[in-house]
Parts: sequence; C-alpha cells; structure tokens
Amino acid sequence: MIVKNVLNQCRIEEVVNALMSAYYIDDSKQDSIYSKHETCIEELNKLTPKQSEHIVFGVNFEEFGEFNLQLMVYKLSDLNQDFDLQNALESLRNIDTLSNLEIKTILAASKLAESHNILSIPWEEVLGYEVNEQNIIDIGAANFIAAILHEMTFFGFNKEESVIPCMQSENSSATVHKKDLISIEDLYKKLGIEDVQTSEEREQEERDVLIECAKNLTHTYTMLQRCI
Repeated sequence: MIVKNVLNQCRIEEVVNALMSAYYIDDSKQDSIYSKHETCIEELNKLTPKQSEHIVFGVNFEEFGEFNLQLMVYKLSDLNQDFDLQNALESLRNIDTLSNLEIKTILAASKLAESHNILSIPWEEVLGYEVNEQNIIDIGAANFIAAILHEMTFFGFNKEESVIPCMQSENSSATVHKKDLISIEDLYKKLGIEDVQTSEEREQEERDVLIECAKNLTHTYTMLQRCI
C-alpha cells in the first residue's frame, strides 16, 4: 500500500475536519480550506506515483503537554537492518529517574535511521511512499492524509509552487560554518538581553526538553515494534 491508496480511501470532508482539528484552524476558514484542498486533491489524483524506497509512518508526539501527529519517513533498507527494538525500549523505561547526562547518552546511542520531512519533496514521490496498514488503522486514514497534505502544501497548493523551494534549496550556494554559529548566551549579550534564568532553571528547562525527546523516541520505537 502507498500514500495514494490511502488518499483515495478518504472523503475530503473527513480530511478537512482532521486538518481543522489538528492545526487549530478557525471555523470561519473551513470553506476556504475545503476549496483549496479539493483542488489540490484533484491534482494529486491525476499524478502517477513514483516507485519509492521510502516508507512513511504517523506517530503521535508529545509537545508542550499535548499530542500531535508527526510524519516519520525512513528508507526501507534502513529499517530492514537489524535493530533490537525491545532493548531500545527497555533503556527508555523509568526515564524520569535518569539524570540529564544518562538521557543524553541514551539519545545519542540511538541507532535508528534518521527520518526526514516531506516539505519540498516532489508530489509524485510522496504519493509513492509505502505505508504500513497497521499504522494507518492505529492513527486513522483521514488524520494521516491531513498530516501528509499539511506538509505537501506548506509552500503552495499546486505542484509548481511546492517545487520552487526544493529547486532553490538545491541551487543555493550558501554555506553555514561553525564559526558563524554563536551560543544563546553570546546572542543575548550581542542583543543586550539580560538572561535572568538561574542555573537551576536552565538545567530544568534542558531536562524538560530531554525527557520530551526521550518520550517521543519511545513512541517511535513502540510504533515500529507494532508495525514492522
């Protein structure tokens, strides 16, 4: 099964409702959202998906105390490599009892392949991404397609608009060097902003971010264990 198969299963009303709910869109914009996505879906249905070496999953991530559906795209060959999900999950148990350093060590040791987003990926490629049927059942087809369309249409609601940022990125000669990067402390000084956080507050802030990252890694591992 591929993304286009799931798209063809969904009614546009269901997808629009999922979009409105997931991204907190005001009800007054529903007609506009419906019209734009109806046109977009009509264009997508005319496209021929490209055979892909990638698979896309939906995972509910915790962000600021709420769950939001995130798309995780992996190379199939990466997921076919030996990876002990059970041991990985065991290392993340009782995360709240671990120190910041211990959590950092676990996150750094993660051998799972890197995921990438689909913001500037050509539409035919995204339509050809493989999907996992169990994952679609778990998160709901309309919710999945809503997340797909949200990323695919980030730069525009037609194929030409969405491809422009990808071409600009490929043709860009701009390079960021380490010497061009500065710490947040130096940035504050440069802007004349006083950092009023105590060391304890900074450490707690770092801990909150680390725990959130660890929990989301757990959600990812749990999903993969169930689906692959």
